Amino acid sequence: MLNELLQAANAIPNLPDTLHKSLKTLPTYPSYKVLLDASGAITEVLPWDNDLSALRKWQPGGNGFSTPVFSSLPLYRLDLDKSFVEVARNADVNRWADAFGQIRGRCAGLKGSWTDAKRGNVNEKSSRSLADVPAQLSAILPFGDPDYAVLRSLLERLQRLTPGRFFPELVRQLESQLATAYDEKLFKLYCATSEAEAAKSCNLLLDLPDWDEIGDYPITSARTAELLNALLVRTGSTDETSDAPSMPDAYGRLATDAGEKFADVIVPGLGKVILRAMTRDASCQYRYGKADADSFRVGKDSRKRAKSALEYLTQNERRGKTWQYRGGNLFLFYPEAELPMLANAEVADICSLPDDVDDEFTEQATAAASFEARTERIAIALEGMPRESETLVHLIVLRKPDGHRTKVVSHHTFTMRHFLVSAKAWVTGVRTSPPVAFARWGKAKGERNDITPVQPFPYQVASWLNTFWVRGDENQGRFNTFSPEDALTLLLATDDTERQMAQRALRHALAGWAGFLVAAGAREHASIMLKASDKRAAALAALPAILALLLFKSEPNTSQERIMASSAFLVGRLLALADSLHLQYCEGVRNGSVPGQLLGNALMQTALETPEAALALYAQRILPYQAWARTRQPQGNGPEKLARHFLNQLGDTCSEISLLDIPERASDADKAQLILGYLAKSPGKTEPNPTEPTQED
Repeated sequence: MLNELLQAANAIPNLPDTLHKSLKTLPTYPSYKVLLDASGAITEVLPWDNDLSALRKWQPGGNGFSTPVFSSLPLYRLDLDKSFVEVARNADVNRWADAFGQIRGRCAGLKGSWTDAKRGNVNEKSSRSLADVPAQLSAILPFGDPDYAVLRSLLERLQRLTPGRFFPELVRQLESQLATAYDEKLFKLYCATSEAEAAKSCNLLLDLPDWDEIGDYPITSARTAELLNALLVRTGSTDETSDAPSMPDAYGRLATDAGEKFADVIVPGLGKVILRAMTRDASCQYRYGKADADSFRVGKDSRKRAKSALEYLTQNERRGKTWQYRGGNLFLFYPEAELPMLANAEVADICSLPDDVDDEFTEQATAAASFEARTERIAIALEGMPRESETLVHLIVLRKPDGHRTKVVSHHTFTMRHFLVSAKAWVTGVRTSPPVAFARWGKAKGERNDITPVQPFPYQVASWLNTFWVRGDENQGRFNTFSPEDALTLLLATDDTERQMAQRALRHALAGWAGFLVAAGAREHASIMLKASDKRAAALAALPAILALLLFKSEPNTSQERIMASSAFLVGRLLALADSLHLQYCEGVRNGSVPGQLLGNALMQTALETPEAALALYAQRILPYQAWARTRQPQGNGPEKLARHFLNQLGDTCSEISLLDIPERASDADKAQLILGYLAKSPGKTEPNPTEPTQED
């Protein structure tokens, strides 16, 4: 991973300062802003509902002592009846005041969570975080620098408050605020009502109520974190010894402090990532008589650049542009040179998945968020810029296979031109799917919203390939056979690797989806409509499009016209029409009593293996329905009229099939085309019933 990150660092313009190793991101605990006045008293406690990602705490060493943010447990632990708490929450001011008075009285006799159980004074973690660590930070703050005036003022006020007074002051202020009105978040900080709640930590963010009279930024701001980071980086740079080795490290930079431990970075989804984890326990380390840093020297400057590059690429505001996290995988995208026109393009989204709103192909997904629309915006951004289009870009995928150590599982290098060509080919492959629509009710009464194929993103293809149905459309299960990097191979590869991957994926898809899609096709031809909330709608929107895409990737010169003219597709089309004719027969002869399986659907499993044998069976079993349709005179809009229409279409399809060679054994491509033919919409009017069925029907 170091190689990739240092390559990215060379391409990032104005590489920002790396986050100092002593500055830590805040854990996602419930957080509270604690305001200290000039006398050292706590004036207000406010629940922090804003984003924590830009804030930092200074934590020298790995002991957990930190400032100006530190963690704390709820101040008291008290057993309260749940009904009592509910009554207190819903009571008026007077009743709540009485109830809280009782709670406060009971807590007064308890030891607070900040006290040491043996010595009875403030525990070490709180004491060090409120006194020792602030004193260390105060010693390195520059005198007279207005940028650090607010931070210096906070540290001075902490000295006046002292650890012994801090928590009693915090208790007093919380009791003062809670006495007037119930606040659920403040109450959880004041008093935990169960062992589980008492063990949950929270962040206490120290700040000043009058910060604007002292400086330009509050303590709880991203700017203060940036200033503190810059100070620590400058302070650290002055500590370098003058006798640093002159030999270069593995990347051509000075091998200063090559034996030091690599820093860790908190990245989205994966959590803590150590840039290089080498261990003496690995036998391969001793192949050349060297281990750890002696086997591969990486100096301080190289380590800082790699860390800074990873922090830059995974910034929150760059989500979708340079990173995306989906399904346990972190996708990182970066060009080898600055491309300002791509500053607002969701390139990383195209390689993975757009966002949570578009997940699972929900109805809320808009055309602007589609794969094609995003690709088109990137193409427009690069239009008329041939040099930029030839810029090399990199896409790497990080994952923790064992849940602990991070590994680069995929690395693709390509030009933006190749990327756009590949993305357009992806869209073309999806469009080879014949017209398919599954009937589904809308949310409003009588509303109908048919399900049509949508363009899948690469990660969605991998996700659906790992989904299977054990029996028909029931008992959905999951595989772990295909990874996101396999889907990226389908998107980006141009050699025979792409074709081999597509053929493997097509065989796997048919094994897991065939029964489900055949059952869904029977439902469509029988006009049994899905409910608006049916979860299978997502699959029905995705799977036909993915089948067409895999056909396009695995068979050269595949197009929608070639698919629809193939013998396998026409056999599937024939069996779908047989279903429609059989249904009209049931309406006209059996008074609407429909068997569990119609003719064509019953023959689909045979056709998926031996199409020729399925046609022979069809020729025998269609005869009674064909004779009924020929001999009955149409009456109005009854089933006889539609039966005659389907009979004519059967004749046309049989004529087309007679001119083609029918395979004795179906290949994977034949099976996919046969399923698409069975699901495809018929040309012209093919609705089995002139009058739409009601939702109750």
